[in-house]
Amino acid sequence: MSNIQPERLDLLSFFERLPNTQFVIPVYQRNYVWNIKKHVKKFLEDYTKILSGVKPKHFIGIMMYLQIQKGIGFSELSIVDGQQRLVTTFLMLHALKEIALETGDLKTAEQINEIYLINKHATEDNQKLKLKPLVANDDTYSKIATNKLEDITKEEKKSTVYQNYIYIKNYIK
Repeated sequence: MSNIQPERLDLLSFFERLPNTQFVIPVYQRNYVWNIKKHVKKFLEDYTKILSGVKPKHFIGIMMYLQIQKGIGFSELSIVDGQQRLVTTFLMLHALKEIALETGDLKTAEQINEIYLINKHATEDNQKLKLKPLVANDDTYSKIATNKLEDITKEEKKSTVYQNYIYIKNYIK
């Protein structure tokens, strides 16, 4: 019997301690479906309470994953539970980076990108992004992640990934 113990970490600390790791949403997971009014708004309000000092901490839930070594110094975390929260967190980080770029805060944008959003030492192009979402959301998310918003099609703009990204960005602004 394994003696594996759960570990409590805040999400950003979890990201920081996993350099050269890609979070992969397996094909058997459901699509990204978080609703703006029901889920995303509450998620952002909880973070706002923490940042404003109203709440000292917020339990974001449990993240379950299977770690797979994919070569020397690179691993993949196949997400078993926590996909919706994880994707929403990455959309929030991308929105923060984009706002920093828009306001000329290049240092903050670079820090967010290099610490949380990319694997800067990845040798394969498909390993560069820290998050590889479900196939159905991959193209839209990749365009957001690589600052190619102008390439997002009319159809992709209807996706939950894009709609939530825009909502999150406007909420933060």
